[in-house]
Amino acid sequence: LHDALPISISKGSWDSEIDYALIENGFVGILVDTNVNANPTLRISNTMIRNQSHVGLMGQTAHIVGQNLLVSNCGTATVVMQYGGHYDYSHCTFANYWRYETRKYPSVIITNYYDYQGTLYLYPMQASITDCIIYGSRADGELLIDLDDRVDASATVTHSIVRGGEWDEDPMFVNPQGGDFHLQEGSPAVGIGYSYPN
Repeated sequence: LHDALPISISKGSWDSEIDYALIENGFVGILVDTNVNANPTLRISNTMIRNQSHVGLMGQTAHIVGQNLLVSNCGTATVVMQYGGHYDYSHCTFANYWRYETRKYPSVIITNYYDYQGTLYLYPMQASITDCIIYGSRADGELLIDLDDRVDASATVTHSIVRGGEWDEDPMFVNPQGGDFHLQEGSPAVGIGYSYPN
C-alpha cells in the first residue's frame, strides 16, 4: 500500500487482522485507536512497514498483538504505544535509520498519559516486547519507556537487543541504510538478547 493517509483502525473495532502486507511511503502507516473489549484491536504478523515520514505503527489506548514485523525508517518513531493500552510484540525488528533529517525521538516510544491543557489523563498500560531488535542510528538510544505509576502500568522487554545503555549491542544488519535488515553471520541477535523489566 502506498498512500499518505494511514490505515486507520478506529475506536470500536476489534479482531482486525493484517498478515503478509507491505505498507510504505506515507505519514503514518497504521493508526490503531481505543480498544473496547478483551479482544485485540489488531493482530498483525509477517508485515513490513517502512519509510513513513512520522510513525510506522501507532497505538492509542489500543490492544495490538504483533509478530514477525519489520518496522523501519520512520521520521519520528517506528512504533508508538501511547495513552496506555495492551501491546504484545514478539520476533519483531524495529530499526530506524531515517536519513532525511535528524530524529529527536527513539525508535520505540511507550507512554501511558496525556497532558491536555494542563489536565493529566492517565491510562493503564501493559506492554511486552519479546525476542525483538530495537536499533537504529540514534546514539542516545532507541527505546523510551515513560510510565506514570499512579495507574496500573508496566512495560517489559525480554530477550531483545536494544540500542542504548547496557542493552546496546550492534545486531549486525547487512545494510541498514539501504533497507537490508538481514543479519550478518555472527550477529548477536541470533539466540542472544537482554532483559529490561520496568
